[in-house]
Amino acid sequence: MSQLEEPLSERELDVLEQLMSGASNKEIAAILTISPNTVKVHLRNIYSKLNVSSRTEASMAAIELGLFAPPGEAEPAPPEPDTEPEVTTAEEISSEVVAAEPPTAVFAPEEKPEPMLAPMLDLEPVAPQRNWRVWIGGFVAVALVLALGGWWLSQATTVGAPLVSSTTDPLDNVPPIATPFTETELSEARWYRSRALPLSLTDLAVVSSGLNLYQIGGITAEGETTPQVHVYNTSLREWQQVADKPTPISDTSAAVLLEIYVPGGRNSDGDPVSTVEAYSPLNNFWRQVADLPQPLAGSLTLANSQGIYLFGGWNGSEFVADSYLYDPVSDSWRPLPPLREARARAVGGLIDGRFYVVGGENETGALASCEVFDPATESWEVCPALTAPRSGGGAAVVLNNLYVIGGTGSETEGFSEVFSPSDQVWRIVNHPQEETESVGWQNPAVVSVETRIYVLGGSSAQNFVYLPPVYQTFIPAVGGNEP
Repeated sequence: MSQLEEPLSERELDVLEQLMSGASNKEIAAILTISPNTVKVHLRNIYSKLNVSSRTEASMAAIELGLFAPPGEAEPAPPEPDTEPEVTTAEEISSEVVAAEPPTAVFAPEEKPEPMLAPMLDLEPVAPQRNWRVWIGGFVAVALVLALGGWWLSQATTVGAPLVSSTTDPLDNVPPIATPFTETELSEARWYRSRALPLSLTDLAVVSSGLNLYQIGGITAEGETTPQVHVYNTSLREWQQVADKPTPISDTSAAVLLEIYVPGGRNSDGDPVSTVEAYSPLNNFWRQVADLPQPLAGSLTLANSQGIYLFGGWNGSEFVADSYLYDPVSDSWRPLPPLREARARAVGGLIDGRFYVVGGENETGALASCEVFDPATESWEVCPALTAPRSGGGAAVVLNNLYVIGGTGSETEGFSEVFSPSDQVWRIVNHPQEETESVGWQNPAVVSVETRIYVLGGSSAQNFVYLPPVYQTFIPAVGGNEP
């Protein structure tokens, strides 16, 4: 991290400074004379701008960017209370006073030399000693906080409590992976096969956070709706099971805003639900937040720094065009202008601050239409339609292009599509080939990690990776002495 794409405001710097000192949200609010909710808003913006998800990461990022000095290095440690000050000679006192004051202030009373030592206290010691008792006390305090925090997490099992944690140690479920995995290139250029999911799934949700991607719920090969959650380390290419989602779910989507939010979906009976649960990757626990205004399945969930956006869905009796915005600070949903066309199982993404909602289905069948929502004006516009109707696919944004992968439709077998907002054109992306047949996906999960697109599940345990082409423009430098 070399520089910030968006600088922190003065108030955000004040909050960050207090955060690095170890102050709690309430203490920061009292020190800066603001409300705790305002502190939460500032912290959310700080995390977003620094691209971090915790206080520790924010502190480290601030030090790395040079916003603040590391604790303990900004100023030398004060001397021990029982340490006697160094004795300064009269010649040193006299030379210091001559250098610092006019000639009329050179002489000091001989009977009271102590006041003349005051200017010398500002001098930086040649080799300051570290106060090891302070450091040891700090480590003991941190250990006590962690121990008490672990006990509190284990006790928070009451329904409706701010915490819903796993009943078992997540490390107990880690599958043993003895050998490294090497991705293999498929016959179609730019497609690779990565390590498969731990189980075959369809109608699952997936999001990425950092270099990890998270599989949430879905329907197994046996037709059961699962609460299982797995995290895939894209660097090590390893899967690990983490805390189960409290509510088994399928036909849903998810978005990340510090935590992973999973709104609605279908329960084990196949009915739409209004339950919304949030997962903390840092702490490996789930908590329930405000319910949706109505039960919905097949909705599209996206996010920006303001909140969680939900578009369309199916409420159990009809397809809806309803749209909502969730505010994590107030823990509440509010309605937004509806879609121009009711739809469920649409896909989309955030590009240049606007949300694209593409394809899906309603009572007429699979859709090709495209709509774009501007959060600044809270208004909808029409965008170019897909080349063919498509429902139940997945989407990811890479380099400001929207990739729509898989799904079902009358003419979508064997290819996916990519939309470029700059020229408003959809282009074909060929699927990988296995033997003589093209791979297709029905209800897969699609997500991007950096410039790689992962396509998971879709009635299987397969995990494919697509590497979109990256175009760079080089402008030759012209020497100043050339004509």
